Amino acid sequence: MQIFELAVPRTLKEKLTEQGYRELYPTQEEAVRAGLLEGKNLLLSTPTASGKTLVAMLAAGKVLGESSGRVAYLAPLRALAYEKFEEFQVLEEATRPNGKRPRIMVSTGDFDSAGESLLSADVLILTNEKFDSLTRQKPEWVRRFSLFIIDEVHLLGDKERGATLEIVVAKVKTMNPNAQILALSATVQNGAQIAEWLGASHVSLNWRPVPLKEGVAYQGKIYFSDGSYFEVPAGEGLTPTGIALDAVRNGGQSLVFAETRKRAVALALGATKLVSRLLSFDELARLREAGSEILSGAEETAISRMLRDCVVSGVAFHHAGLAAAHRRIVEKEFKEGRVKILFATPTVSAGVNLPARRVILASVNRYDSNLGMNRPIEVMDYKQMSGRAGRPKYDSYGEAVLLAHDEDEMRAFFDVYVKGVPEAIRSQLYASSTFRKHTLGVIATSSKTTERELRDFFMNTLLAKQTGEESVAEKLEASLEYLLKNLLVSDEGGVLKPTRLGKRIATLYIDPETGLFFTKLLGKTGDTDEDLSLGYLEAVIASPDFGPKMQLRAKDQPEYEAFEEAHGSRLLLPMEEDWARSLMVLSAWMNETSDGVIFELYGVEPGDLHRSVEMAEWLCYSFRELAKLEGMKRTSRVIDLLRLRVAMGVKPELIPLVSLEGVGRVRARNLFNAGFKSISAIANARVGDLARVQRIGEVVANRIKKQAEELTSRVATEQERLD
Repeated sequence: MQIFELAVPRTLKEKLTEQGYRELYPTQEEAVRAGLLEGKNLLLSTPTASGKTLVAMLAAGKVLGESSGRVAYLAPLRALAYEKFEEFQVLEEATRPNGKRPRIMVSTGDFDSAGESLLSADVLILTNEKFDSLTRQKPEWVRRFSLFIIDEVHLLGDKERGATLEIVVAKVKTMNPNAQILALSATVQNGAQIAEWLGASHVSLNWRPVPLKEGVAYQGKIYFSDGSYFEVPAGEGLTPTGIALDAVRNGGQSLVFAETRKRAVALALGATKLVSRLLSFDELARLREAGSEILSGAEETAISRMLRDCVVSGVAFHHAGLAAAHRRIVEKEFKEGRVKILFATPTVSAGVNLPARRVILASVNRYDSNLGMNRPIEVMDYKQMSGRAGRPKYDSYGEAVLLAHDEDEMRAFFDVYVKGVPEAIRSQLYASSTFRKHTLGVIATSSKTTERELRDFFMNTLLAKQTGEESVAEKLEASLEYLLKNLLVSDEGGVLKPTRLGKRIATLYIDPETGLFFTKLLGKTGDTDEDLSLGYLEAVIASPDFGPKMQLRAKDQPEYEAFEEAHGSRLLLPMEEDWARSLMVLSAWMNETSDGVIFELYGVEPGDLHRSVEMAEWLCYSFRELAKLEGMKRTSRVIDLLRLRVAMGVKPELIPLVSLEGVGRVRARNLFNAGFKSISAIANARVGDLARVQRIGEVVANRIKKQAEELTSRVATEQERLD
């Protein structure tokens, strides 16, 4: 089936043809035949790189070109949402029936926003959490869309993200039953059951544009499931690096999945000299530029220096501990083929698209924090990682390789992983805390909900389909009892209404336990302008929503005792070892300790630090909002100052300066120390004087002086108006 044959807007077909699309893949053709362009619900479960994104674009193009409807694209991760935003730009070439061009927008954060600025979007790309939070603010949002594209639906079985995704799908089904649902998924064992729950046809094909060979390496050879094998050239041996290097020597790239961050870094550092010899002069020159970008793109740390040393040699490591700017550089250099071997933790398999000719799993064991021990990965995890093998347009095949230590392990790997079928998806909505959070969220979606409506909603979940209505009814009863007892919901003759507190907790998108914990603490402190910021920060970290918490290490004990001695009187709760390191780290951060020093002192990597900062900022905001709800104006001001300090990593005196665009905490401190201690001081300064401040320069000086002058002028105008 050819692109030009499809019943989608001509302008879209022309643009897709320009981008190299001519003929549909078998998976795409099956989706079209199953009613994709006729508004039918579909679950498309096919391997990685089988063309699911084009299916989504075709469905969206049909809606945009032939109706006034809108499209929602729901993704599980921010990185994936932004990647789809880039890919969906092609839809802006289409023309709507009213003659206007479609507008594509993406939004992934700020859960307390009603999203008014997003109302003009024709295609809105959101994370599942963002969409769920929007429905609590404005439930009519759900009815705005004619098509819901729900990506990575197999993550319904994910312990962290599955419950929210399930609730999102249930809301779509309940609140907009006439909308088309296009669910995209990896191959799963119970795809037919998931499709039935979605009310969709199931399109499942085990087809890839780049054939995948799966095998196991043992005693110098790689044995593939198709019966073929080859010997790995002598030299580096049958190691992850040796197998990866063999693919590079033959013109490919390799992606090695390591079981820990430490192993990924160690493998990358060990491969630098081996890979650098294989690079061209032009590649080395560009990689040196990328190395310079790494050191200037975020605060310099021991990790960034190690990453720079790897990247300039055509090797990189990638894990959640890296700063976001560094992850983007690594991804770009790997996608463009200059980084030849990428050593990564499995987080890459669920994120951005980084295909390689050969994928190697250095180990099938992963640490399970719930069990406190290593355990073998699931088949689904293996399939997701192995699915990265084979670069469309570059490779005629892809290879996924496991490493075995003996014959028994080799046979087990073939039986369990290579020939194995991914596990069935099971609902993750069963946990009591998760269920009550979403129960409050559903009740808060409306000004009033009958008990029957609430019951009907939860009977429309995957949990009900898999465990039975009686089981769900028991969970719902327990959740309602909790919400009523804690005055988050009222029951007026069978009509459920969120209380003022319950509604605010729901719209803040926090766990009811967190909201109640904050309000109880506020009741103890009262409305005060006393500086209890460290105590408030401690409460934020101790709350159920803050996690994962950083537990004390043995080497932290002296620092812990010194911190408790110095600050114990300013705390509101007894310090606990389960989260004491988080408190020490964030306290150091907001007192302007650098990323590098924090890593040296506490072993916290930049990516982990900034995720903790982001979570703490959000919870400080929620804490402040609950203080405002209780009429505690003075307390809310103290907590808001804490929020700003956490967000920017500064002491109080730098807050005005970091409000200027382009002035982070380092430049702000340099300006302050040079005597430019306020916005007005910068506005009245000479550009030359500002430029001489360390790390400012003439370009930044001009920019911040202009901003400062505009701010000073606005303040003066407002003061005149008030006078």
